[in-house]
Amino acid sequence: MAKAIFTVGEQTGDYKYWAKVSGLAEVTLRRRVADGMTMEQAIAKGKDRESWAEQFEYDGITDTFKGWSERTGIPEHTLRVRLSNRNRATDSAWTVEAALTTPPKHSAWNKTQIEMKGMGIGKKSTAKKEKNEADEIFEILTRKG
Repeated sequence: MAKAIFTVGEQTGDYKYWAKVSGLAEVTLRRRVADGMTMEQAIAKGKDRESWAEQFEYDGITDTFKGWSERTGIPEHTLRVRLSNRNRATDSAWTVEAALTTPPKHSAWNKTQIEMKGMGIGKKSTAKKEKNEADEIFEILTRKG
């Protein structure tokens, strides 16, 4: 059987070549082409995980569960539970604001939240004061001697 060759723009190559150039898995490109896409469409679609990852917006920033978890320090699983499950007692889900600003049951979140507010994300009224306090505490704790 002949090797499949594809031309996109001025470049020509086989599945292995396009996988290397695009950063996509060869099996992903093969599946997409088998499903009827051109190689150009298969590459343009990008990574599957990024294309289906649910995104939501808060305070002018749009990100995925993973991204918000990294930004806030709240575990991704906690955010998913908060935003996807409905509260049986009230039949309502968490708001995005509440899900992103309510501390989880561990203290590491608090320093991240203060840093997040210092970057201008979330409630801004006391962010600078809290960031300065956090910096002072960090400095005291890390002093030697």
